[in-house]
Amino acid sequence: MATITLEYDGRNKLMQDLIALLEKYGAKRKTVEKENDSIDATLEAIEEIKSGKGVRCKTFEEYKDSVRNL
Repeated sequence: MATITLEYDGRNKLMQDLIALLEKYGAKRKTVEKENDSIDATLEAIEEIKSGKGVRCKTFEEYKDSVRNL
């Protein structure tokens, strides 16, 4: 038995129909939830800013200076 992994947009009607067709002919579905680290990282950064841990810079030079001092 072969295993095929597909990654697609779940809102895509054509892909849903294709997968339904494959299942009709005996394919078995195994759904794996994909971790979304980018959203978690963004939420963490927002919390850091709200708690005062972030650094606000007016220019890129100020940013580079603040990064060097870490």
